[in-house]
Amino acid sequence: QETVAALNSAAAALLRAGDPLAACAAWARLFKKCAAERLTHPDLATAHLNRCGALLRLELWPEALWDSLKAERLARERAAADPLRAAAHVARACGRRGQALLG
Repeated sequence: QETVAALNSAAAALLRAGDPLAACAAWARLFKKCAAERLTHPDLATAHLNRCGALLRLELWPEALWDSLKAERLARERAAADPLRAAAHVARACGRRGQALLG
């Protein structure tokens, strides 16, 4: 069984290697695992932001918009635990949302 962190790292590596579609598929596996096993993880907002970036590269605007909104919601939920990181995630999510809306 792969961990959430390992799945996230693998997806990010695919994106860095220039394969946003494979990266999106890897993040989909991560989110499916989290849903099936009812897992939460502090890096889920980051994963949604990263998938949003990949979707923007693929010009999949509605999907990117959804991920930006999900990332913002997750960041706001974790704001009490880490307010500075949450604020950075919210700012990135808003920027990505703007990109998706401008599509």
